[in-house]
Amino acid sequence: MLATALLLLSTATTVSPCIDEVTVRDAPTVTAKRLGALSRGVEVELLRTSDARDTLTLTIDRNVPAPFRVKLEDWWLEVALPADAGAARGWVFGGVMCRQAFPPKERWLTVLGWSADGTKVAFIEKATDSFACGWGRPATLRVIDVVTGAQLDSLSDGCPAADLFLSRRAELEAVLSRHEVRPEWTSTTATEPLKAELARCRRGACVARLRDPRGVLRAEAPLEPPDADVPGARAEVVLLASRSGARVAFVRVQWNEETHRFFAIRLSDTRGASSSRMSDGPVSPGVSNLKSPDDLPGVRFTSTDPMCGTLAATTKDEAAAKALATLEGELRRRMKRFFGSEGVCLLGKSREGTALVLDLVGDACVGNECPAGPCKTKLEFTIGPDFTVRQERKLRYEGWSCSP
Repeated sequence: MLATALLLLSTATTVSPCIDEVTVRDAPTVTAKRLGALSRGVEVELLRTSDARDTLTLTIDRNVPAPFRVKLEDWWLEVALPADAGAARGWVFGGVMCRQAFPPKERWLTVLGWSADGTKVAFIEKATDSFACGWGRPATLRVIDVVTGAQLDSLSDGCPAADLFLSRRAELEAVLSRHEVRPEWTSTTATEPLKAELARCRRGACVARLRDPRGVLRAEAPLEPPDADVPGARAEVVLLASRSGARVAFVRVQWNEETHRFFAIRLSDTRGASSSRMSDGPVSPGVSNLKSPDDLPGVRFTSTDPMCGTLAATTKDEAAAKALATLEGELRRRMKRFFGSEGVCLLGKSREGTALVLDLVGDACVGNECPAGPCKTKLEFTIGPDFTVRQERKLRYEGWSCSP
């Protein structure tokens, strides 16, 4: 189902307090003169950050079930103050400030940071339509691989005692560190007319696609809906971020009136179908190089003689290796669901237009004394040039042999 893109053009980065009240000072230190205070939810323009980080230990004791202490390391932020503040600008400690949220009226999405190569992004999504927890509505930190659209990690607060950015700060920072995501205070946004659609929503899986006004496919990614039946699901682009010469679309998928989910995926270059990469190097989704000898962009499978264990392949660069690793993880998950183990055996490969078709069986199905039932079947996966599984089929496996 198509939904009109809601693309935002940011002229200034705004931040707001995550706690009830934040002190404003005339210099980036706790010993500086106090200029006033900002209340929770008040948005102010971010002017610049301090040259070095500072560390503060705070006790959060207002509007929480029980006081808790949190140690925060962050930059000081110089912000433009409201007209009635008595000063034009002042400094606030970044550790107690919430980053820019998109869209502003709904405050669904807050981008926290990126990996150095721009292939991973971390953001917090809030269930703004849930008032079960009062102000502190349920929120989830997600780390997404923007090349494949796959989720790499998540951290939820359920019914939070305070903002996720504070109440689970140590865990949040550990997740960011694990994926080498560096927090940033600004998010450069751009505009481009894009439409989002959901396709093939069946058997507990959907495919989200992004197209330009000419109908050209710019990106696609697989999604797992919360329920098998999602007849009323719809998708829309809510933010288009510019990053290292590439563009990343943040898409909100609303499965029903109560449940939504965000994912992020990099857009492909549209300069021509012969380009299998974006100008900055990493593998990009949605575009295939038809003349390339690669099975997938930057990837060549080296064995189809039933090779068990891992998908034997060579990769051209780090981006292709990461995309292949994500694909292999997805295939292993699907194999385990059917065969009961994550081991894979690659039986064969073929081409269908721009797509690659892989035939796989479980590792228990090659050799003697294998379980005859599941091993009468092989799984056929159609893989798009963006490293996503476009189709999964169950076919009869003629080569099984379970004789001792």
